[in-house]
Amino acid sequence: MPRLPPLNALRAFESVARHASVTEAARDLGVTPGAVSQQIALLEHRLGAKLFRRLHRALELTEAGRVLLPQVRGAFRQIAEAVQRVATLSGTQTLTLSAPPAFAAAWLVPRLGGFQVAHPAIDLRLSTGRALVDFDTGGADVAIRHGLGRWKGLRADRIVSAALVPVCDPALLHERRPARAEDLASLPLLHDGQRQDWALWFPAHGVQPVPRAAFSGPSFDDQMLLIRAAASGQGVALVTEALASAELAAGSLVRALDLTWPQEFAYWLVCPRGNAEQLKIVALREWVLAEADGSPSSSPRQGAQGDADQHEHGADAERPANRVAEQQRGRRDTDERLQVLRPRGDARRQRPQGVQPDPYAGDGHQNAEIEHDADPQKPRRLGPVDLPGDKRHQQ
Repeated sequence: MPRLPPLNALRAFESVARHASVTEAARDLGVTPGAVSQQIALLEHRLGAKLFRRLHRALELTEAGRVLLPQVRGAFRQIAEAVQRVATLSGTQTLTLSAPPAFAAAWLVPRLGGFQVAHPAIDLRLSTGRALVDFDTGGADVAIRHGLGRWKGLRADRIVSAALVPVCDPALLHERRPARAEDLASLPLLHDGQRQDWALWFPAHGVQPVPRAAFSGPSFDDQMLLIRAAASGQGVALVTEALASAELAAGSLVRALDLTWPQEFAYWLVCPRGNAEQLKIVALREWVLAEADGSPSSSPRQGAQGDADQHEHGADAERPANRVAEQQRGRRDTDERLQVLRPRGDARRQRPQGVQPDPYAGDGHQNAEIEHDADPQKPRRLGPVDLPGDKRHQQ
């Protein structure tokens, strides 16, 4: 058998060819860009041919690279399939799922028994936390995230809407039934940990100036606590409808007003694109999406966002211009929520002129990744609230 190039060099070549970027390939492989460049140089030296042509903002395969790429990809695919078949034959497989605590408690755990019945050979391990899981370090195979579904390098399948609805104990409405958004200011309001939901909700529904009630009252840093407080008659809370579906169905909570906000946000099942077709991940994804289709808070199924780069930088008629600028500055999607809620007539900030990236370091999209806040259940809103005397800094 002829001597083959190092496997790491071939992996680096395939990743760079897939991303057209050394920087993105380094992220994909969990190494530094310098290490990727060294592997490419080693492979080119071994083959005696250049594999990439460096353009102004990207990398392009040479003729030699175009000949090599399909063979390398085919070989890696065969290896992956063989490993998967062996893992299946070996019996029980472990699948680690990371999820936000409130979503796991309210939506996921009550349904998990059905997954175990359908897939007894898969040993599911559920891990909860507020921080983003690091797929590169093996922290989880799949995760549930909250946001707009745009995470670079990840396949994202929409589970359920994360729209917020105002809810309360039905007894609270016996004497004062609100008819308009401003009527809620006369009822006791319960708040999220940062006391920003109501401050954004009122102006989003045309109530100006923001009532002082939007900033006073008890606050809770966990949605399940907020739901429990509302169900016990302590006040009106803005909660994710999917997380309060059991209480709404039982009648311990009712909608104070039939207003849902904002509909763009959702919970997503995400995993690295390269692992998306593993049998155990496919089994979980199909089961979760089937459960979501039967959920009372589900909406028409959207297709998987299997290529986040294309989705982020392609046409998006509903995305305001300033949101694109925020992506280029690496801003988190928490600020996007504020833009979704801001009245459409507001002035929009213009896209800043970014510094041209080093054409040898990547493809110019290093800062385009959008992540959600450290609390996946409820992103941090960073932005001004139109309230007299409010001196918080502007973004």
